[in-house]
Amino acid sequence: MLSRRGTLLVSLITLLLFANSAWAASACVDLFKPHPVVIAMAEAKALEEKFVITQRAYRQGLLGRSQFERDLAASGGKLTRLFATRGLTVEFREEGFEILPQGSHSLAKVASHLNSNNIRLMYAPHLLPEGMQAAYSVKESDLSRTLYIDLETIIHGRIGVVGAHELRHVYNDLRANERAGAYERLFQTHLFADKTASKKLPEIEGPYQTNFSLDEIIAYRLSAALLLRDLMRQPSDNFAKNNLIVHGEQLRMFVNSGLATLKVLLSEVQNSRFTFTIRGVPGAETAKVQVEIVKAGLLKNLFSTRRQDKNLVGLIARLDVLRTEVPSVPTPDNMRLLLSTKIGQMIVELEALQKPAHSFFEATQSLAGKHVSEAQIVDIDEALGRLSRAIAARRMSHNNQTTPTAQNGNDEVFL
Repeated sequence: MLSRRGTLLVSLITLLLFANSAWAASACVDLFKPHPVVIAMAEAKALEEKFVITQRAYRQGLLGRSQFERDLAASGGKLTRLFATRGLTVEFREEGFEILPQGSHSLAKVASHLNSNNIRLMYAPHLLPEGMQAAYSVKESDLSRTLYIDLETIIHGRIGVVGAHELRHVYNDLRANERAGAYERLFQTHLFADKTASKKLPEIEGPYQTNFSLDEIIAYRLSAALLLRDLMRQPSDNFAKNNLIVHGEQLRMFVNSGLATLKVLLSEVQNSRFTFTIRGVPGAETAKVQVEIVKAGLLKNLFSTRRQDKNLVGLIARLDVLRTEVPSVPTPDNMRLLLSTKIGQMIVELEALQKPAHSFFEATQSLAGKHVSEAQIVDIDEALGRLSRAIAARRMSHNNQTTPTAQNGNDEVFL
């Protein structure tokens, strides 16, 4: 059974994924007049750019504090008023716009559900890395959580592919902190190469090559399903087509890199070349265990079963476990046993997903041409279906529960 918190989130995601778009509800009152949403989006993008430029100029020392505050208040005030015309109530301050659980906008309900789980809903484009539209962030210092939503969701009044992807991360995080969320806990594992010599994880390129969470596999699968649904409805949709190609590439790399990294990590742990720290998650039954590969001494390296890869010294993995799984008096010996078990379980899960992930990657590569055929869409749909069923089956075996789904006509999205 899902907990009350999990049920609320499933209902929320279902409602938002299949909400009718403002586009579909509007009447064709004037074919030659720009749609109000188009006008609002253009105005919002211009204000967003000005807001980001102001923040950047201040950080670079190009603006004094007083001028920065005046410029920020001007662009922030205009965005606040524009959001109000869309039915959204926000609280504006220097760090961005916190979305409040009031007003007629669909995000008000999202904010209400998230706030009840101690998660803030924010719009703060200047805080996101270059190229990112939205993000789910867990602050390192106090483990506080924030969902940063994209501008398109605010203006259009419905959760799109980007927002749904981040909500998937929220759901998995909350689920992982419950005793019954064993599968989600495994995929909360986060890998970091920042302290390694190469500053790069194996077998992955692009924005995630320094660090990523295995949860991206689950979130990317969901957003791939939504992109495929859009492509089925409109085969000429270049956004859906191009992003499906990217999703195929990313899913393959996440699985390959995760496997390669975890196999090295398992060997290092078994050879006692690691340090660890343990930290409880406030208000949850879980703890975060951080393990770091350390340089082996000459004798230990000489007599170990596997020579150490110097490029991965400094590799960090952060795992979620139940508090009850942590030894009452943690030592290198009993933690080696716990870590070996958990890492071994993750390897098994990724091996189960490797073949369907590669199959999906190969199917999406056919989209590189100009035209999209029905046969191509069928192949991609079948490949993604195999990946979805593999994830659902593995989740059920770990959590011993029925996997919730959201349905809309002939569409089915595994949540």
